[in-house]
Amino acid sequence: MRAAGGFVRLRCDACGHERLLAFSCKGRAVCPSCTTRRMHDVAVHLCGRVLPHVPYRQWVLSLPRHVRFRLARDPALVSAVLAVFLRSVFAWQRRRARAAGVARPLCGSITFVQRFGSALNLNVHFHARLPDGVFSVDADGALDCHELAAPTDEDLLALTHKIIRRVDKLVARASDAEDDPVGTDALAPAQAASVQIRVAAALKPPAPWPSERCAFVRGFSLHANVHVPARDRQGLERLCSYGARPPLAQSRLERRDDGTLLRHLKRPRRSGAARLSFTPLELLGRLAVLVPPPRANLTRYHGIFAAHAKARALVVPPPPGDPPEPPAADEPAAATARAPSYRVPWAELLAKVFRVDVLFCERCGGRLRVLAYLTDPPVVRAILEHLGLPSTAPRAASARASPDPADAGPSEAFSDDPA
Repeated sequence: MRAAGGFVRLRCDACGHERLLAFSCKGRAVCPSCTTRRMHDVAVHLCGRVLPHVPYRQWVLSLPRHVRFRLARDPALVSAVLAVFLRSVFAWQRRRARAAGVARPLCGSITFVQRFGSALNLNVHFHARLPDGVFSVDADGALDCHELAAPTDEDLLALTHKIIRRVDKLVARASDAEDDPVGTDALAPAQAASVQIRVAAALKPPAPWPSERCAFVRGFSLHANVHVPARDRQGLERLCSYGARPPLAQSRLERRDDGTLLRHLKRPRRSGAARLSFTPLELLGRLAVLVPPPRANLTRYHGIFAAHAKARALVVPPPPGDPPEPPAADEPAAATARAPSYRVPWAELLAKVFRVDVLFCERCGGRLRVLAYLTDPPVVRAILEHLGLPSTAPRAASARASPDPADAGPSEAFSDDPA
């Protein structure tokens, strides 16, 4: 993002060196820089201010293609299917806890709604982080954690069948509703094509489905084999980062001399394919359908972690620091408003994402301090013109039709060329 949209003015008091740091574009689901910063911010916040020191297990629910398309079009159905998934797992945990002698067990979950697959295809699925056990409140009002045994393959198979029955009823009810949101608009064909993408590895006989703590029935898959012990907070942060990750990492994107874009895969396919090949228009088509709808949260809190849970204060520590003082009678409330103290400081967040300390003075090795946050367009333009820097943002090109109808649909091309 160019500095024409605003910037921070930094200065070193020791040597007088100054630096301008441009604001980010605040893009959602597309910009690798903004989404990576948001990923780290969410992960650090959850591990430092929300999740207690107990073991955790990742539960992943994937759905068949016809359900993915409906979820991509209907945010309300996403919430309903997620509630069915978590209620089924919570009920299983409570039954196990009561059998072990735990009275009134409490469950909780933090779920990441992901809208993409490894091939940048539209694939709405859920990554839930659940404590590997249940909580209970004793007579003194203290919170205890009771660890449960890991689920078996039979447990996951039974849960999958229960989830299938309930999700089928939800989808049938949504299809019969008069205000069915799955209609036809400009984005529907691209979403339908993206949901139907099949990777090249599917052309070969599939490998045997892993049998340890996972189940696959009628296109529904439930996986619960990833476990993080209570002492491994770095592992928990990596697991939360994985759930909140963006669909596209810029470090895995390569532009060739002919204009083709290669996306390097994290793991090669069973067919041996190690990268995907796109034209620029094809990549834009893939990314366009992955943008989440407005006002649809991708991080959901349920059970004891929910905002209005009665026992939430026992498991979630309060933010550090004293609350802000109330404003004076003649002072507006906004003057005393402060940023939430639980968030990562912006300089630390940039260092975590880009491995660059933006407050380090390269001239004398001292520390830079913030002089001002500049957002007023006339002031920003005047400073940039005085410094000889671009003072206007690039103009967005007008929307246009595809030059070739064959380029409108998503591509399934894989490249195995190591060059």
